[in-house]
Amino acid sequence: MNNRRLTSLAAKRWSIVLLVLLVVQVLLVFVSWLITAVSPESHIHSLLSSEGLRWLFGSFVDNITQPFLVWMILVAMAVGTWRSSVPRHTRIIIPSLVWVELAIILAVMSLLTVVPHAILRSVTGSLFPSSFSHSILPVMCITTIICAITIGFANNRLHTLADVYDALVSGLRDAACLVPIYIVATELYFSFRFVIG
Repeated sequence: MNNRRLTSLAAKRWSIVLLVLLVVQVLLVFVSWLITAVSPESHIHSLLSSEGLRWLFGSFVDNITQPFLVWMILVAMAVGTWRSSVPRHTRIIIPSLVWVELAIILAVMSLLTVVPHAILRSVTGSLFPSSFSHSILPVMCITTIICAITIGFANNRLHTLADVYDALVSGLRDAACLVPIYIVATELYFSFRFVIG
């Protein structure tokens, strides 16, 4: 009952955030139309014009399929796996295999970035921006997942492949409340860019 109450409170808070974002989106549509109606020579684009409606409907999927969505999914999986695998209030057994895994990942990343003409460097040889800088968060999340799974088996928190899968999904369940916010906020951001662009 207590968990259900907490979930209900969280849902209420997120629903208010969602409502505010939706109201701002509707206001943006109306204001963009009003400005272009009053001042047609302005650089503002109306979301209710033929161009704006084509953009609104035609770019929705492209707008929400941003790298941030992938990062959000990876972070949720890493956090969920860590929380499912690592005991909170007891002594954690960190097996030597974790240190081996970390050493291998560090060695591989060093070979891909530090040596001259490394593959993950940019064409000019810099690390920022480069393939390396674009992969920092995914590599950190995957490293966390690998180490957490190893710790989970060592601490008898994970026993089967199904346990591992459930650990990966547990973070996605917790982050699911952010998906509607992400979709509306992202669409609002790109709508604003379209209007002023």
